[in-house]
Amino acid sequence: MSCKLIIDSIIGDVSVEYDRDFFTKKILITILSEIKNSNNNPFDVCKVSSVMNLSERTFYRRLKDIDKTYVEVKDEVKRRYAFYLLNSEHYTIKQISKLLFFKSSSAFIHAFKRWYGCTPKKWKYVIS
Repeated sequence: MSCKLIIDSIIGDVSVEYDRDFFTKKILITILSEIKNSNNNPFDVCKVSSVMNLSERTFYRRLKDIDKTYVEVKDEVKRRYAFYLLNSEHYTIKQISKLLFFKSSSAFIHAFKRWYGCTPKKWKYVIS
């Protein structure tokens, strides 16, 4: 499955799951759309707030109003995307690290362990 199809699947999931949390849904879909359509870092808060037609300050204030941080929202996108990429079995850990804009494979592995409680390699072994 291509990255663009994977992102479309995630956007569909997010649209249903966050039906009543419009602001979070909009942020997640904005970031996912940026990943799909750009090779630049889609997680840049300045870019995301600009695409949403908000100043950075307003963006952060609205996140605070719903008791979320940008790091939490960014992690949510990365966690979901990593899940789909690993389950597709077409991507290596190194490729996934790059697609998720981690500085290194080890940074991705550390984040994955935080999200799912095991390494990506162990996850792949369990699902296969």
